[in-house]
Amino acid sequence: MPEEKVKVPKSAYETIALLIAIYLLALTTALAVGAGVLWVRSSKAPTGAPASGCWRIQEAAGRVFKLNACTGETVEIIQERPAHTGARTTTS
Repeated sequence: MPEEKVKVPKSAYETIALLIAIYLLALTTALAVGAGVLWVRSSKAPTGAPASGCWRIQEAAGRVFKLNACTGETVEIIQERPAHTGARTTTS
């Protein structure tokens, strides 16, 4: 006895195809928006405090500089001499 195939109505195929199309459209849109957000965040210059590993102290020509190895920025550190306290040492 041959088995009889079950016929699925054409409207069921159309409904399933429509649902798959909607799902794929929503998925590709979400992926595109997510990729755009990641791209914008990665292309922004970092703000706030500089990275702690970038700054170092360096002496050149008897002057002291604070050097940012990440950006090349240099800031001269002005060395102030300690104020004279006025304390006298006595020798006997």
